[in-house]
Amino acid sequence: MLGLGTAHAQNASLNVYMRAAGSGTFNRTGSISTQVNVYAVSGLAAKYNGSTNLYAPTVASPSGTAFTLTVPNLYSPAVAPGNTYQLQLSWTDNASKQLVLGPYTLAPGTNSLGAGGLSSTTPIDITNDPPPAASGLSCYPDLPDRSSQLYVYWSGVLLANAKDLNRTELHMSRTAGFTPSAATLIATPPYGTDQRKLSGLLPATDYYFCVRVIDNYGASTDACRALACTTAMAMPGLDLGAASDGGTTVDGGAGSEDAGTGGDDAGAGVDSGSGVGNEPEQLGSVAVGCGCSVITR
Repeated sequence: MLGLGTAHAQNASLNVYMRAAGSGTFNRTGSISTQVNVYAVSGLAAKYNGSTNLYAPTVASPSGTAFTLTVPNLYSPAVAPGNTYQLQLSWTDNASKQLVLGPYTLAPGTNSLGAGGLSSTTPIDITNDPPPAASGLSCYPDLPDRSSQLYVYWSGVLLANAKDLNRTELHMSRTAGFTPSAATLIATPPYGTDQRKLSGLLPATDYYFCVRVIDNYGASTDACRALACTTAMAMPGLDLGAASDGGTTVDGGAGSEDAGTGGDDAGAGVDSGSGVGNEPEQLGSVAVGCGCSVITR
């Protein structure tokens, strides 16, 4: 009977050659979201399986970086006749990904597995796709002050695997065609949020917006609005005692006595057709013409 529990029985190991591909950086973190899980599955029985919960890489590996992981304590057919291994490589992406390789018959000692199969050292590409972009980015001047407030909204990002999403960023600039950066970041809305109300903006000013979606690998996708959102012009308030010119302010003493400067001159002041002059009933909320006071109804 084979001593399968001894170190001598576990007479093979497998070096798996891989490469970070696509977008972003694979890295060793507190979770498995940016690493590859390598699992060897025995063709005979579970007790011949290799070590589980093996993850790679162990250091930050940007796209294009090659890395290797060793699966130890395997059994060649020399000690477990007929035994083969299948390799499962799995990692998190927009949707969970998995590569199933094999089955392979291992020789005693160290074996290599790459893109060309057993004995190959050409790295297997482990590809992370960038996250999907937001859509429908739009905006408009908002109440209570359209001259200083904008409401910005977009269609939220839906992922088959929400664990891949790190954050969403809202960027703003007064320059068309800008590239989002730390200088343009104005908000990091929580997951599932697809709107923002902005205040303290300048009147009659063009603003441009981008929504950046970032995954756990640091890969990002931008959705930018080409058209500007423009705040409204600031409107001066109504001041009954600030001026005597009927064109900007209603003056209760100027209408009936000098119709040429106020009530009847549609080009210079308040339009006489609106009721300023001898017919106070037509004004609606303010009666003018007594020469002594303003009566509100």
